[in-house]
Amino acid sequence: MMQTNRNIPPIPSPSRHSGIVLLVVLWAVTLLVVVCLSLGATVFLGQSQVRSLQSQTQIQQDIFSGMAIAQVILLRDAPSVDHLGENWARLDGDESVRSLSPAAEASLALPEGIRIRLTDEAARLNANTTTAEMLAKIPGMTPAAAEAFIALRDSPAPAGSGDTLVVPLTFQRGRLASLAQLAAALEMSFEQTGLDDSVATDQELRLPLLPPESYLQHWPIRLATVMSYLTIHSQQRNLDAAGQLRVNLNTASQSHLLEQLGDIFSQRQVRAIITARTQRPFESIGELLIRPLYLPGLLGKGPRIWIDRAQLRQAADRLTVTDATILRGLVNIHTADQEVLACLPGLQPKDIEAILTQQQQWEMTVEPPFEGIGWLLDVLSEESFAEVCPYVTSRTQQFRLEIQSIPAKPEGTVGVIIPNRRVLAVLERDRGRCHVLLWLDWRQTTFHVDNDFGYVRLFPAVLRPVTMVGNERPCPTGGRFLL
Repeated sequence: MMQTNRNIPPIPSPSRHSGIVLLVVLWAVTLLVVVCLSLGATVFLGQSQVRSLQSQTQIQQDIFSGMAIAQVILLRDAPSVDHLGENWARLDGDESVRSLSPAAEASLALPEGIRIRLTDEAARLNANTTTAEMLAKIPGMTPAAAEAFIALRDSPAPAGSGDTLVVPLTFQRGRLASLAQLAAALEMSFEQTGLDDSVATDQELRLPLLPPESYLQHWPIRLATVMSYLTIHSQQRNLDAAGQLRVNLNTASQSHLLEQLGDIFSQRQVRAIITARTQRPFESIGELLIRPLYLPGLLGKGPRIWIDRAQLRQAADRLTVTDATILRGLVNIHTADQEVLACLPGLQPKDIEAILTQQQQWEMTVEPPFEGIGWLLDVLSEESFAEVCPYVTSRTQQFRLEIQSIPAKPEGTVGVIIPNRRVLAVLERDRGRCHVLLWLDWRQTTFHVDNDFGYVRLFPAVLRPVTMVGNERPCPTGGRFLL
């Protein structure tokens, strides 16, 4: 029979106090872990916010730098004539730095974090001055939709509800004062005439290749097509290439005509011009070629006087038929594309081809084109020139600037939210200054996953016409950047 060892101490039973201590220790450890995780997350988020803020600050600086560079380029280019061979036309998205002339590239440091694109507002039809016949020829429009649009534009109440823009007093806008109003009027005209983007065909629409920074990305196809050919900002002073007031054929005295144009026209020609305008005012300077001109005679008409093409070619930029100080909606014959040229009255397909050929030649050469529109007499008939010359110009004062920020890819970071900003602005070059007429900016957010996958766009920037209302406004700096 076994005997129990009485020298072994008994195992103490756990007390209530030791259990409570164990729970407190576990709770403290858990709390410490949570606090550490929270602090780590806070530090991580704080670092992400700092990186995001730094990125936003850099983007803001790049945007303003790009704006200032665009202004400098516009002011450096000669305002007497504007064509596609100038430096402003070479600011074109990804090729901005490489496409500038060597002199401009050496003196201007374009930011690497943005895409910049400058286009001529006068290369588009002005929605406030175009006729229904011209508007109907734009890809995506129909005669019925064009008539409906003109009726909306000329109605007592402007279409749309966007706020009107504050603009310099020297330029007076038409009834459509913002791009939001223009888009609203177009949508209403489409709706009234039964046009639907979902049934549009390739034959109806010829949407130009839009750059990545275009605000028309993701818009309905028909609306984007028509909007790409329209503007509300194009207008210019009624001055010649030297900045002098033009001579009005309908109101200038004989002495003033001889003083200003005596190097081109003879005294007999000037007398014949004055005699013709007393019978009927000139509606176009081209009428000097196609309208019979006579000297006054004792019993009626005297001998007929002729003005040849070479004379008018030389004098065209110095002549006008109106006393208006501002000419609105003229199309720049040096920068307009085929679709816009096809909308102008008097131009046949062969005329458009000849103009485009001349544009390409000037784009590839350092020699500037002829100042004024007189060179059109080299490629157009006298009748075509007389019909189209009231609608065209050889220079512009408003330019559309589109900017897209390209954030730098962060190194060795995960989960960084980076804003991507876009800007649409209209710059106006006038009397040695460059003002900002329109400022429209919007943002898209990208999320950096890792260095292998790059960026994943979480909130794509889709600027709809309705979102432009209230966002389209003057520049936040009042149009005065670094100049």
